[in-house]
Amino acid sequence: MPPRSELVEFLFRDPWPGRVGPVRAIHPDDEMLRRDMWNPELAQVEYFHTGMLAARTLAPILEWQQERCSRPLRVLDFAAGYGRVTRFLFSLFPDTDLRVAELEPAAVAFQREALGLEGFESAVHPEQIDAPELQFDVVIVTSLFSHLPASTFGTWLTTIAGLLAPGGVLAFSVLDESVLPDAFSMPETGLFFEPASELEHRVDVQQYGRAWVTEGFVRACLEDALPSSHTPCRVPRALWHYQDLWLASAEEDLRGLAVEIDGGPDGRISAVSVGSGGEVFIEGWAVHPIEPQRGVRVEVWLGDQRVASVRPATPRPDVARHFGSSVSSSEDWLAGWQVRIEPPASDGAKGSLRSVALVKAVDAKGLEQVLHLGSLESLLADQRVREMEAEMSAYRQRLGELEGESRALQVKLGEAEHRAEVVEQSGFGRLRRRWMDLKRWLLPG
Repeated sequence: MPPRSELVEFLFRDPWPGRVGPVRAIHPDDEMLRRDMWNPELAQVEYFHTGMLAARTLAPILEWQQERCSRPLRVLDFAAGYGRVTRFLFSLFPDTDLRVAELEPAAVAFQREALGLEGFESAVHPEQIDAPELQFDVVIVTSLFSHLPASTFGTWLTTIAGLLAPGGVLAFSVLDESVLPDAFSMPETGLFFEPASELEHRVDVQQYGRAWVTEGFVRACLEDALPSSHTPCRVPRALWHYQDLWLASAEEDLRGLAVEIDGGPDGRISAVSVGSGGEVFIEGWAVHPIEPQRGVRVEVWLGDQRVASVRPATPRPDVARHFGSSVSSSEDWLAGWQVRIEPPASDGAKGSLRSVALVKAVDAKGLEQVLHLGSLESLLADQRVREMEAEMSAYRQRLGELEGESRALQVKLGEAEHRAEVVEQSGFGRLRRRWMDLKRWLLPG
């Protein structure tokens, strides 16, 4: 378990709306904790914050279903891992019969011991699942279908949908073709699969890699897995502003529920600098990607004091393109912002570079997105990392250009050598050799 973190304490400073406090234990094998980050505290902050955001996005599904159920809900978090999201769902809905399914036995055991949740082990292949004799009112599947090849995508969907009770709701996430990297092309099948995974040391990447899908592909799979007279609902980029969330039920019309799913605002810090007088300038973007006209403000806190609050006012058409928007006017995406913070005091005083700094975007509904939680010192360090990454990107681009030039020169050299060989084998080549022999005989030495 990671050591107690001041930054995590700060993250939980604002009361979490759950009826019980979320468990903060993290299993040492939990791969959702990014151990490659330069600051282990920031890794913990990201772990808990992303779990919070996902639970907040999924909460309306459980609320909607609970209104229609006269008993405590039975909910299954399928492919739950070590509980990054589950712990926050349980915090929000402690009276729910919440269970987990996961391939790793250690993860099921951890959730049983740390969260008190029952669960069962999943399997590598869907036909091998030995599920309990239970049906669930809600089945949640985050970040599984974003890893499956076409050969098992539909089979897994059918198997998991079979765990639903009558009137049950299936909620699962996928990577849509809109976030497919430019280097890849979507095939006609509607699913692009890359056999690569950060878990390749313990999984078969042919069965668990990275997958992007079209809307048509998902709808076709759902028609086979969960036949219904109601159209399944797609909520674009609902999870972490990256993964689409799909809602499906054999009996229920979920269109009213779909409009309640809200991922809140998104944003980034793009530059940090220090002025000649020691003041700190921070700039970036913040917007609600689904409703860019919804009011958003950016707040900066140093410790318990809010030192800046600003509404984005600069057009950012690049942000619109990032979210796949076809807006014709950048005025619809007034997402750019900049704040100025007075010169921090010397170390040890309130407002020093080592003080805890929180930068967050807050929308008109009160939904929040943390853009930075750390010290001002770490914010400046992040800027240096961004600069180094930009330099490395430029170097890689130039290296690619040089490699391309080298390949072109090699092709030209090969063509020249081929022409020379053709000349040598031709009558002209033989005549040239005889002339050279005669020249050496006439002009010896």
